[in-house]
Amino acid sequence: MSRPVMPDDQLSDYLPTQAVADFLATESKVPLDGIIFPSVQANGLGLNVVLFQKSSRVDELDIPKGTEVASHSHVTDEDGSYPDYTVYETVPPPEPEQERETPLHPFMIPSPNWDDIIGSDYREVTLRTDPQEVWVHFVEGVTIETNEHKVRRHRWTKTDTPF
Repeated sequence: MSRPVMPDDQLSDYLPTQAVADFLATESKVPLDGIIFPSVQANGLGLNVVLFQKSSRVDELDIPKGTEVASHSHVTDEDGSYPDYTVYETVPPPEPEQERETPLHPFMIPSPNWDDIIGSDYREVTLRTDPQEVWVHFVEGVTIETNEHKVRRHRWTKTDTPF
């Protein structure tokens, strides 16, 4: 479970890992939110973090309905173009509070907003995004560690006589 899975090996080599992860994610007697394991791609120096579905609900950003969102990724000036990541939100004006035309009868139960109920995610929110602390990281390079092994080559002339 701690070696890379190559694309051609996925069906046979990935199944045991998938089975263990599925068991840990769904087994109620094992209260795990996720697993941390060494990265084989970083020679065991880095770590991989996997959060199971039950523990990975991200809180929605507070963006008012009807907001228009635009962004850009660079700016150009007299010196050329350079990265500049900006998000613009155009928020509609707040809707005025509407008065009820007829008061509710004491025995009337207001109907729920079905849009909020249908498709709701009842998992506890465990992750939040701070929109003021989002960063873009450029990967400038990757270091690959290798081991060298010489290939020895031998050639024989085929003969009809056995050894």
